[in-house]
Parts: sequence; structure tokens; C-alpha cells
Amino acid sequence: MQKSRLLVTALVVMAALLVTACAVPASTSPAGDTAAATEASAQPGAPSGSLKVGYAVPDASNPFLSNLTKNVADYFKPDGVEVIVADAQGDATKQVNQIENFTTMGVNAVIVMAIDPKGVTSVIEDAQKAGIKVMVAGGDTGSYDAIMHTDQQAMGAMIAQMACNFIGKTFPAAAEGSIEVGVIENRDTPEATARSTGMATISALCPAAKIAGTVGAQPTITAGATASENLLTAHPNIKLILAYNDAQGLGATQTVSAMSSIDPAQFAIFGADNTPDALAAIKSGDSVFRGTVRFGSDNLALDTYNLVKKMVMGEEFPRETLDPLTPITAENVQ
Repeated sequence: MQKSRLLVTALVVMAALLVTACAVPASTSPAGDTAAATEASAQPGAPSGSLKVGYAVPDASNPFLSNLTKNVADYFKPDGVEVIVADAQGDATKQVNQIENFTTMGVNAVIVMAIDPKGVTSVIEDAQKAGIKVMVAGGDTGSYDAIMHTDQQAMGAMIAQMACNFIGKTFPAAAEGSIEVGVIENRDTPEATARSTGMATISALCPAAKIAGTVGAQPTITAGATASENLLTAHPNIKLILAYNDAQGLGATQTVSAMSSIDPAQFAIFGADNTPDALAAIKSGDSVFRGTVRFGSDNLALDTYNLVKKMVMGEEFPRETLDPLTPITAENVQ
């Protein structure tokens, strides 16, 4: 009996040893490998659902800004990065508060398109102190981690030059000062003023052109329609309208298209910002809206995304990016 018990015990011990030898360990990674994996997941370019980007814009009802912010947000979606758009509705004080709110929320980066560039300097600095990267698009705020901006006066002059080209082609024998031009401008910000100043150079660029009237208006379709109606009522011989942006220009197009007294073959409207609706009008071939100005590459939203992604992921990025300008007319519209 004693021998039987010893035999059973021996068999149990042997079975236990075999099970232990064949079992798969709970973790085969040494501590060093686990640390390496954690470090790799935090490398630049790795998407993280916890990342947030604040986007402070002057007026989200502006078609250009609405399209831009939507496209930037769409580019960030596959990365798991949330883009939060704050619409200041043209109120500089409201925009300051919105940037402060982004800081309180602890977003990873803020894109600022300032209504009053100098008015947001201190809140940008507060965001930077909190470890938030700030990319400024447009006017120089004095403080930022990166800036993408445009020579606005040069953009305005490019609008004027497109108009000059139309005059030269459509009215080749025009006498000096004989072609009346209407200008719809905006001077709400230093940048807007610079662009409007550039548009006013048309008389210097084109001796045949004469500015018959200038109207200030908000950069919207409705404002552009009303401003152009006022211009044409006061100056019915106007042959061209230079608009501060595409929205104003498209509004003016609506007004002109409804006037049977205007020969569309001898009328032109030019704007800026390269919006989809403006491009569609140019492509159509039967619209009096004949030109816009593109700034940046042919995909500003992608440019913005690429820069800000580098900022939030900890990669190297350029501090300053000066947008190239390209006139878009029927000859090169895509």
C-alpha cells in the first residue's frame, strides 16, 4: 500500500512539471520591450483621439471660411483629431473670449484668423504659456508659433490686374479714363484695408480705367448684391466691378444678371479667395464673374492641415509660410 501511494505521488509531480513546461507565459515581452512600444505609440504622426484643435474664425457664414474649416476638419478626422470651430460673427471681443475658452479647454493647438490681430496678442500668449501651439492665419498678431499669411495689397492689385486684362481684350481702343469701374471694398481690418488699397490701383495699372464709385460692404453675397445695385444706380455706365472677395462678387453677379440693360459680353466682375462657387461661375463660360485670386496652393485646407498636424504631433514645422498668389480666370480654371 505504501508503495502504491508513493507511485501515485510521483506521477502527480511529473504531470505538474509537464504542464508547467508546456504552458504559454502570460507575457513574453521583457520590460524593456514594453517601454519601447509605449514610446513608439507616442511618436510624431501617431493618431490620437484625445487631440483637439480649436479654430477661431471671424465669421463662419462666409462661404470661403465655412468651406475651409469644414475641409480642415475632414482632413483631421482619420487621425482621430477633433476640430472645434468658434464663430466670432464679426465680433472681436467675442473672438478674444473664444480663444480664452480654448485655453481653458486645454486644446492641443489653436488656429487663429483674427478680426483684430493686435487685440488677440495677449490671449495667444496665455495659450502658449499653457503649452498650446498657436497657428495664425492672416494678420500678424505679434505672438504665434507659426503663421500663414498673404500679401493682401498684392492680392488686391492682382484683382485690379485681371480687370485691366479684360479691358485690354474687350475695349482695345478705349481712351484714357473712358472705362468706368465700380469698387466694392471692405476696410474692417488692416488686412482688408490693404487688399482694398490694392484694388484701387486699377487706374494706375490701366490708363483706360476710371474708378466711378467705391462702396464699402461686408464680405457677404447679400452685401455684394446691395452694394453693386447702389453702384449701378449711381453710375449706370460701369463696365467692371472689383469685389473685395468672391462672396461680394457673386452677389454683384446676381444683381448684374437681373439687369437687361447690361450686355454680359462687355461686363466683368472680379473677386478673390478661390471659392467653389466662384470657380463654378468662371467655368460656366456664361457668367459675368470672370476671375478670382487663389492664395496658397490649390488646396489651402490641406496646407493648413499639414502644418497644424506637425505642430500637434511634435514634428518640426516652419514658423512662417507666405502664401503664393495665383489669378484664376477662364484660361486656367480647373
